[in-house]
Amino acid sequence: MRVGRVDFRPSVFVTLVTVVLVAVLITLGLWQLGRAEEKRELQEQFEARTREQPVQLEVPGINVQDLEYRRVTVSGTYDRDHQFLLDNRTDKGIVGYHVLTPLVIDEDNVGVIINRGWVPLGERRDVMPDLPTPEGASLIVGVVKSPPAETFLLGSAGYDASLWPRVVQAIELDEMQKQLGYRLLPFIVLLSPQQSHGFSRPWKPYYGLSPERHQGYAVQWFALAVTLLVIYVVVNARRSPRTSL
Repeated sequence: MRVGRVDFRPSVFVTLVTVVLVAVLITLGLWQLGRAEEKRELQEQFEARTREQPVQLEVPGINVQDLEYRRVTVSGTYDRDHQFLLDNRTDKGIVGYHVLTPLVIDEDNVGVIINRGWVPLGERRDVMPDLPTPEGASLIVGVVKSPPAETFLLGSAGYDASLWPRVVQAIELDEMQKQLGYRLLPFIVLLSPQQSHGFSRPWKPYYGLSPERHQGYAVQWFALAVTLLVIYVVVNARRSPRTSL
């Protein structure tokens, strides 16, 4: 193909490779935009439901879907001797743990995991943070949240450790039940920031990246697609020499 004094003659192979790569990059960008929209919808649902009045958490007949992001109250006693530290949690760029403390609901002899918030890692990993926990009966106010359905791990989740508190890589309620010896409700409760027996609690309804981060990655994928097209055009365009009369 000739445009003015420029010959544009890419090979079929190069053209096909470029088309495929550009399509993949655009697809990845659109996927990131979709994820950003999902996170925004979760944020709106989270904010709407957490403005509602808290309901009493009743063990019989629990419907997890109806309770998701609902504010609840529940009474029980913290299992102070058996706490979990969810590893690799960050707050303002600082690495630390989320403190997961079982609350035993006395009258039902079942428990629910209370996420009491974030604590910093400290100078050494072999030194556990101080975890002050109330004794006796406590009234908990918090927001119900389902743990991630699946978490990709390269190694052990940490539930085979022998010491408490146990540093774990994922919230696995079935494993926690085995370690604790009593049944757990199929969700966790994010302790309200207004309660005094927790730590840093900048709660959000989603795991992982924020909507803004997803949008940023989408822009990067689209930019790579544009860059690839520019390279394709520049590499395969040749200026024809002037012809003398």
